[in-house]
Amino acid sequence: MNSEKSFIYSLIVLALFIVMILMHIFQVIIKYDFSNLYSLISIVIMVLISFGSYYAFTGLRDKNSAKKFIGLILNTGYLILFISIMIVNIQDLYKAIG
Repeated sequence: MNSEKSFIYSLIVLALFIVMILMHIFQVIIKYDFSNLYSLISIVIMVLISFGSYYAFTGLRDKNSAKKFIGLILNTGYLILFISIMIVNIQDLYKAIG
């Protein structure tokens, strides 16, 4: 049950990443500022990564299935990406202050 929720969250995050990429392409083509929508989608992605990772790790006890492994791999990758971006931002902040 938890592994299916994890799988669904990972697909939603993947779709939102694709939407963000398309927004960036449209921003270049039509010269429109999507910054507010871009920020909103980023916040939603961060929340979904948190929930997806939680369900992925609690779903480890579920029976083995393709959805379980795909959800676990995608959500773990998203979590690593999220943590690495946070670390880089903190390092940039320290460089700017010091």
